[in-house]
Amino acid sequence: MDEPTSALDPKTEEKIAELMHTEFKDKTVIVIAHRPAIIQKVNKIALLEDGKIVEYSSKEDFDKKNGLENYFNKK
Repeated sequence: MDEPTSALDPKTEEKIAELMHTEFKDKTVIVIAHRPAIIQKVNKIALLEDGKIVEYSSKEDFDKKNGLENYFNKK
């Protein structure tokens, strides 16, 4: 999904993120996002810059090292 919630207000975006988490629980879903809210409940994060993967880790490891909010705020 490419920016599935980009045109939504934060409250609706959060509801959609919850729904995606429950409905796709045992599925592989690739989400492209430029805002952290939609990827709060993911298992793995792959960061791409200039078409190359520059980071691939669990969300927990990424949060310890960078934090989603910090990463998105510096972009």
